[in-house]
Amino acid sequence: MSGKGSKQTVLSQLLTLDLSDYDIIEIQVGPDPRGPVRCLQCQQAFKPGEVWRRLKSPPDPEFGSYAVGIHSKCPSTAA
Repeated sequence: MSGKGSKQTVLSQLLTLDLSDYDIIEIQVGPDPRGPVRCLQCQQAFKPGEVWRRLKSPPDPEFGSYAVGIHSKCPSTAA
């Protein structure tokens, strides 16, 4: 059993995957020039060294795409 067939097939499929069709979550540290500038939950600006998530939507034909940012320290649900 060589195991070459399935790994090459999956890898070639991943390389041809168009990521612009999916929403993307990026982990960021400090401010990013692409934006956003403030946290969606606490409305505080992103400072150097702070860890936060940048959530980017897939492109919409009518409205385009957008990105929001949320600090990793902000709670995910309201108390």
